Amino acid sequence: MRAGDSVEIVHRPDHEVTVALRFRAVTTQRELLARLLLTRLLPAGEALHAESSAAAQVRRAVRRLT
Repeated sequence: MRAGDSVEIVHRPDHEVTVALRFRAVTTQRELLARLLLTRLLPAGEALHAESSAAAQVRRAVRRLT
């Protein structure tokens, strides 16, 4: 591919998950994991880890409120 070449979009997914969002979710912004879980795009092993992490975030938030 070179400058000036045309690009045709052949598929645009319904979700707004980007590579950058996924990277942030699994590295520095764990609060984004719930958003990834809703899309069902994570492989099974990663989804289990994300669910566990998201549940822990909810527990911490509830403790802060009580």
